[in-house]
Amino acid sequence: MPLVNLPIGGGFYQSESLPISAQRCINLMPTILQTPNAENQTALFNTLGQSLFIGISGGGRGFHAMNGVGYAVVGNALYKITSDNLHLNIGNVAGVGPVSMADNGSKLVIVAPNLKSYVYDGSTTVEITNVSFRKSDTVSFKDGYFIFTASDGSVFFNSALNDPLTYNGLDFGTAEMDPDKIKSSIVIHNELFIIGEETIELFQNVGGSDFPFQRIQGANIQKGSHATFGVVALDETFAFIGGGANEKTGIYQVSNSISASKISTSAIDNEIQKFTKLETSNSLAMTYFDRGNQIAVFTFESTRIPSRSFAYNATASKMAGYPIWFEYQSGVVNNRWNINAIAVLFGKILAMTIGGDIVELDKETYTDLGSVIKKQFTTAPFTNQYKPVFVHNVLLWMEVGLNGNPVVLMDYSDDGRAFKNPRTRNIGSIGEYGHQVEWRRNGRTPSFRVHRFTMTDSAKTVIRRLQANVHGSGPDGG
Repeated sequence: MPLVNLPIGGGFYQSESLPISAQRCINLMPTILQTPNAENQTALFNTLGQSLFIGISGGGRGFHAMNGVGYAVVGNALYKITSDNLHLNIGNVAGVGPVSMADNGSKLVIVAPNLKSYVYDGSTTVEITNVSFRKSDTVSFKDGYFIFTASDGSVFFNSALNDPLTYNGLDFGTAEMDPDKIKSSIVIHNELFIIGEETIELFQNVGGSDFPFQRIQGANIQKGSHATFGVVALDETFAFIGGGANEKTGIYQVSNSISASKISTSAIDNEIQKFTKLETSNSLAMTYFDRGNQIAVFTFESTRIPSRSFAYNATASKMAGYPIWFEYQSGVVNNRWNINAIAVLFGKILAMTIGGDIVELDKETYTDLGSVIKKQFTTAPFTNQYKPVFVHNVLLWMEVGLNGNPVVLMDYSDDGRAFKNPRTRNIGSIGEYGHQVEWRRNGRTPSFRVHRFTMTDSAKTVIRRLQANVHGSGPDGG
């Protein structure tokens, strides 16, 4: 009987038509192995778990690192986070939604969108009250200037040089190429990108006593952002949730000063387009590194349908030559990841939860603050040219013998929708390094089969290969 390999490294590709593909990957990171001698070139690794660093309650709104110190906005308070697990209340911040934060190394600016903005100078937190200051949604920093995007979307403007409390009412710029509203800004390679709803324009600092930023002729992108906080630095450029004029929402990555390429697949597009325009406008983007892979997470929240967090592995995608996605999920039912912001501090990956807790993200932590992390992947349809076959054995090659006595559940579907015949197998107790995870007597598949594997134990999970023993079923099966 032939032993065939079933693909495991493609990540998320759940088609609108499930018989085409019902493939999902939840809390497992698809990775392209960086050695030509590996037994398999793809693998799945458990995602990062969470342990409590500092407990804060009130609702997580923003998290930022400046000079090796953390600053968190939780509820209506601004906290200073120290390496000895202490948090000090250093000011008040209006509102309840996400905030934008930027610094120049000594001063931290916090923007509560369409409400108020603040400056923390190392000793006190004060509101920006200059008569020329406008209500803003986002802030970034370049060449000594704090750059704000006005809440009404009409202009962007800058502070005085290294003085975020002083403003000149004439120091502002507009999106000149297209009259679309300005959503946010980002500085990449010391270049200022002004991001509108349908277009992106690139500005340079020309100096002088007047408004210092001037649009670079020809440097514009015919895509814009659909979410104020859906823009994130990624792989020496940036990615964003958005699209062009009259286009539905996708996820794009800027490739140069005149173009952006879509990194979301049709499967991801199909899912994120289920969210309304208002829900999409409130989506979040964040990024981190994990075991040599740069990951960008895009979270969409709703009270109508399950909230979702889609993760893009930029490193694996570049190596594979096609987009590789997976999902982050907190809890055992469809839901978003409970993380709102991430910062690298004190040699750790720290993150802020929805509730405001500061947690450490770590590959060797196998729970989310003590709660189960559900790990699940569903394979691409397996078929023999849509002819019936018998599946005798299914072998899941994992790193075994490292944990207590965890199990993995396999079920399968012959239509991409209804899954049946759930059976669990032991992954192997500590020291059972040669243990083989195997399911026998899997019956006959009429045309194709999708396998699904689920793990809920708090254990290290590395999946190296998936194989099956199959043979045809007479004249129809070859």
